[in-house]
Amino acid sequence: MNVDQFRAVMGAYVIDGKQALYRQTRNPIHAWSAYHTARTLNVAIPDWVLDYFDASAKAITSTTHSSAKAIADALGLGTKGGPTVTRQAAIQVRNLAIVERILYLMDRPTRSELKALADAHGLKGPGVDPGDRPLLAILDQVAGEYDLDVNQVQAIYYKMIRPPKRPAKRL
Repeated sequence: MNVDQFRAVMGAYVIDGKQALYRQTRNPIHAWSAYHTARTLNVAIPDWVLDYFDASAKAITSTTHSSAKAIADALGLGTKGGPTVTRQAAIQVRNLAIVERILYLMDRPTRSELKALADAHGLKGPGVDPGDRPLLAILDQVAGEYDLDVNQVQAIYYKMIRPPKRPAKRL
């Protein structure tokens, strides 16, 4: 794999994660971050980012804005109390990493699958416990890795894998 192919693969992986977060949260920082990643890796800027930019350009050029806050609101960067959109995005990226880690740990082969594979190939080895752990044990491990309470990790996991349904947009 050459450098350009590596950039394309890494860009697609990173930008796909940002797109998933953008679709779930509608936080425009993820679109800006995807744009920055695409430019840094010298890969094509995704259409969904350009769509966000087009909508933002229309919003800020179709009205006279009286303040910097009005422009930030038109770009989707304004907040109504709580953390800034940048801080929200950082939390959302962390939450995605937490869910990826949980899914990775859940996807490991189970003890019985590894034993069957070893038996099929006549292999003997040390007794390694690769899996067969309940979800709560995995959540507890990940909570320790991120210095969070297991209840916080559980809430993050369920919120990310079962996002709330958004009403369909009317045209």
